[in-house]
Amino acid sequence: MSEESPQRVVGGVPANTNIGIAYQLTPQDPLIDTDQCQRDASLMATLGANAIRVYHVDPDADHTGCMTAFADVGIYTLIDLDTFTTYINPVSFPRLSEWSFH
Repeated sequence: MSEESPQRVVGGVPANTNIGIAYQLTPQDPLIDTDQCQRDASLMATLGANAIRVYHVDPDADHTGCMTAFADVGIYTLIDLDTFTTYINPVSFPRLSEWSFH
């Protein structure tokens, strides 16, 4: 029997072993407040979360403290690459559907 490394999958795995959380408490960048991230990371780890998704970040801000807080408890971060001014607002932007591509 060979030794295998642990499976690292965020979603869609059997046995519900992975839990992800959308992490955007405010319209501002949530990954610049290290104290808040440390509290949240600890609580999320207690709940069994292993990943968060962040919708908007300030590309010029320092995210070191928050990234370290989540890494220290084994939580992966999935960060959208849009900005506060380039994101698509689903309310004002028409939906894409199969019909859109014909």
